[in-house]
Amino acid sequence: MRLVLVALAALLLSAAPAHAQSFAQLPGEGGCILQTGIDLDDFEEDGDAPTGCGRAGGLISADGVVLSPDGKHAYVVAGGGAVSGSNGVALFGRDGTNGALAAGACVTATGGDGRVGSDGLCARANALRGAAALAFSPDGRFAYVAATGSNAISWFERDAATGALTQRGCVKHVFGIGEACSGGYALDGASGVAVSPDGKHVYVAASRSNAVAVFTRDETTGALTEVGCVSDTGSDGACTDGTALAGAGEVLIAADGADVYVISALSASVTAFRREATTGKLTGNGCLLADAPAGGPCTSVKSLEGAAGGAITADGRALYVAGEVEGTLTALTRDPGTGKLSAAGCWQAREPREDEVVDPDDYYGEEEGEAIPGCERVLGLGSVTDVAVAADGRSVFAAGDYSLAAFTRDPSSGALAALGCVQSYAYLKACSVARGLGSSSGIAASSDGRNLYVTNASTNSVTVFAASVAIASSSARVSRAGTIRVRLTCPQGRVCTGDVRVAGARAARYRLASGKARAVTVRVARGAARRHVGVVVARDGRAEVRRRVTLR
Repeated sequence: MRLVLVALAALLLSAAPAHAQSFAQLPGEGGCILQTGIDLDDFEEDGDAPTGCGRAGGLISADGVVLSPDGKHAYVVAGGGAVSGSNGVALFGRDGTNGALAAGACVTATGGDGRVGSDGLCARANALRGAAALAFSPDGRFAYVAATGSNAISWFERDAATGALTQRGCVKHVFGIGEACSGGYALDGASGVAVSPDGKHVYVAASRSNAVAVFTRDETTGALTEVGCVSDTGSDGACTDGTALAGAGEVLIAADGADVYVISALSASVTAFRREATTGKLTGNGCLLADAPAGGPCTSVKSLEGAAGGAITADGRALYVAGEVEGTLTALTRDPGTGKLSAAGCWQAREPREDEVVDPDDYYGEEEGEAIPGCERVLGLGSVTDVAVAADGRSVFAAGDYSLAAFTRDPSSGALAALGCVQSYAYLKACSVARGLGSSSGIAASSDGRNLYVTNASTNSVTVFAASVAIASSSARVSRAGTIRVRLTCPQGRVCTGDVRVAGARAARYRLASGKARAVTVRVARGAARRHVGVVVARDGRAEVRRRVTLR
């Protein structure tokens, strides 16, 4: 089975040479895991069918993936409803060498794996209908799951050896006499959860309550006690009155614990709060809004339209937001001293030209959407639904509609540069293809820099990528002999060997030691030289990575 690459890069500090690292889809069944019992004939288009995947339960409506703090396990959160979705969490053991996933236990609202009548295949737990998000305590002992359908937050104790989750409690927005969960408020449509870095507090974003709820956390038992909330209207006195929280969907906390940020889809906003470390109380600290009224408390950032998922860098200096409506990735800078956010750039999807698609019959000449002022148009960026940042802060990944785009990031300046893309079927020449990618719904990057994991709600699957060779050159000068020098880099922990070529020309062999980089001389086809652009293809064993390179 052919490996497939998605190119991404990491820029070292300005004093160091540029270095890039790519990720390849693992071969065979290790490269993607599909919900058991799903018939590939059920997919509407052949390009959507994730062939050659492993199988596991609990993946129907796979919405997101989270790695345990020790990196030993991966947890896929799957949503749904009364007769759809897995409504729970699927556990996978993670191979520390290549990042491959091995199916473990699952825990769901019905005790089934998501198929009607599959009761008994998973453990059963309360308040998991429409499971939407999961967050771990800093020590990895407890997991907290927000569930949109149950309007609840529940907590589980985690076995560090096996990764198994055992429910210990839950809080629901609406509850009845005799229910196992205790009662809470401002949890209607609970859809996002975050644990403070000091482990003292848990914050839950609720899309129908248009609020963020605050809980204190018992560090011994994991139990939660609600102590407050902030909502868009103040909830008739039950909460503190907030701003631009309609459709609150995701909550992020800076690594220093000083600030909490809520991303709200309906408001198309990011609202900032200062956090009081002792009580967990939140105090409004400004907001960014796609279309902010003059004189109001928010600042306009047009690219936030359709704000979906987001991610914050480990150093807390930058926050990236996915924009589903206009296909955008928005960069925000954070002042560590004040917690204030400001716009720092944006990237927006663009329609391809006819010569950029693999099959001309697939080119429909669609009219490009309205360009957002200040945004850089990027080929291969889809309707972005989630974002991940590499642990070292040198790469950013945007997952969306049948696509995954990668950007290099300069840790010192925060500047991004589009590098590569991968799609679920062969459409763009510049992108690679991955089995099971589908309409990406969630993404996670491992802290050891070895893997990317992407969940796919449309294909009910999770796709696995591992580090591989990368093309570091973005431009090259064509010599009189018709050749260019292409710089390749190899990640730590492996030897890279294979060949590299400019599409349409003869390949050249290469071999790179672990963590090393060097330039390889490659011949250029005359047609590519005349167009001043070439698609460089590097093969690493059976893997293949592509990058568009400007020819001078």
